[in-house]
Amino acid sequence: GLTGWVSNALGAALHPGVSFATTFQGRSNVAITPAPADDLFTAKIFPVDTSRKYVIRASVWVGEGTGSVVNHIGYVSFDAAGNTLHPVNSASWAATTEGVGATSTQLPNAGWVEYKSKPITGEGLQSFNQFRPGTKGIRLAAFVNSAANRTVETALDGIWLEDVTESEAAKAQATASATSAANAAASAALAGEKATASQTSATAADT
Repeated sequence: GLTGWVSNALGAALHPGVSFATTFQGRSNVAITPAPADDLFTAKIFPVDTSRKYVIRASVWVGEGTGSVVNHIGYVSFDAAGNTLHPVNSASWAATTEGVGATSTQLPNAGWVEYKSKPITGEGLQSFNQFRPGTKGIRLAAFVNSAANRTVETALDGIWLEDVTESEAAKAQATASATSAANAAASAALAGEKATASQTSATAADT
C-alpha cells in the first residue's frame, strides 16, 4: 500500500497524484504513478550483508500512448546509524540512487515489464553493482517514466530484494563442471586423434 513507499532517500511523503489500487491490470496492491514521472522508494530500509550477492527485481506497467518510456530501478545505501552513504544532495535521484543494470526503454502498450538487476555484491565505488563502503542497509527505488512521457499511464506492482548467493554459486559450479566436461571430451578426442595418427604411422612403417 501507499504506507510502504516514500518519495526520496530521506523518507519524505509521496508526491501528490500517486494513488493506490487494490487491483490493477491483473495485479493487486499497485502504486499508480502520475505523468510525467515519479520516484518511489521503499519506506523500509532492508539490511544487507555486503559479502553476499543480491539482485533487485521490479514489475512496472506501461500502458497505451505514443513514443517510449524509460524506467529505472536501483537502491540507496545506508550505514549502521541510518545515514545515507551518498552525496550531500541526498533528496535527489541522481545523487542518491545507484542504478543496477536494469534500466530499460519500453514502447507503450508493453503491459507488465519485468526488471532484474545484475548481482550486487562487495563494497566499492567503481561499479553500481557494488555497495558503497560501510553499507549496512538499502532502500529500494524505482524511477518510473523518467523521460516524462505524458501520454502513457504507468504503475509499479512492486520492487523486491533477493539474496542469490547460493543460487549464483550453484550456477558457477554448474558452468565450471560443464567447462571441465567439455575440456575432458576435447582431450579425449585429441588423444584419439594422436592414437590414430600413431597407428597410421606404424602401419606405414610395416609396409
